[in-house]
Amino acid sequence: MGNSITLKRLSFNLINFSPELISDLTPGITNCASLQVLDFSYNSMSDFCGAQFLKVLRTQADMRDQHIWMASLRGRAKLAKEIGLREFHLKFNKLGAMTADAFSKFIDTDEYLRVIDMSNNLIKEDSIISDLIPSLRFNKSLTNFDLRENPGYTRKVRKLTALCLLRNIDLLKKAELPSYAIGKTWLNPDCLLPKSSTPGHLGTIFDLDDEEPGQENKGVNRKRPGSQARKTSAKRKPLEEKLNPPTSSILIKASNGGLPPRPSLGNKASVVIQKEPIIKRV
Repeated sequence: MGNSITLKRLSFNLINFSPELISDLTPGITNCASLQVLDFSYNSMSDFCGAQFLKVLRTQADMRDQHIWMASLRGRAKLAKEIGLREFHLKFNKLGAMTADAFSKFIDTDEYLRVIDMSNNLIKEDSIISDLIPSLRFNKSLTNFDLRENPGYTRKVRKLTALCLLRNIDLLKKAELPSYAIGKTWLNPDCLLPKSSTPGHLGTIFDLDDEEPGQENKGVNRKRPGSQARKTSAKRKPLEEKLNPPTSSILIKASNGGLPPRPSLGNKASVVIQKEPIIKRV
């Protein structure tokens, strides 16, 4: 595995992993420069595996730095940045505070990892707010940091993580990478806020203050779902009435002008028939 040049994805699912077993896999994962996706999901791993995950991430980063340095001597540093681990999936395990603390020591300085999926674990809000969020604020590469279905994934946590991810997504857009270099899982709309409540300016996206029950909408200018549709229909209605007025009003004007009533052929047909004589009379 360590000498492979074609291995892109490595998945270990439905296995009773222990920290010792992960430690045995670390040398092979470290030396595999072609590996881009590492998946340890659905293993019910305990929180004691967090330290081993930190070791895997750090050794992969050191390997990548060495490859980039060697490639820079040959003038190929730009191509060397595309190698190495990009996605780390850990969903549906039993990870908690120890794993959150371990990841916080790596996220703030990492420049390569794009996806960390820690959904459906046992991470509480205190660990996310005190460990993960401060490190995420210094990170410039993560565009998908999934913490959903954790006990600590509150509304405030979602706002804070979405703010950091949107900033990194904007940096990714400015990097102008070719489409083949961007993974499908790099962008996850479910980790962000709905479009209707996401303004365009990144600096004023979220109100991060805690809100009291029943005070969610006081003093905050939020658009309600469907308001844009109602506003559009309100503008369209006068124009439609001007072009296609009701049949009854047309018939009344026609009777006042002395014109004989004609049989109705439906709203659209009657409007077309009766409209021309009224314009001539006026």
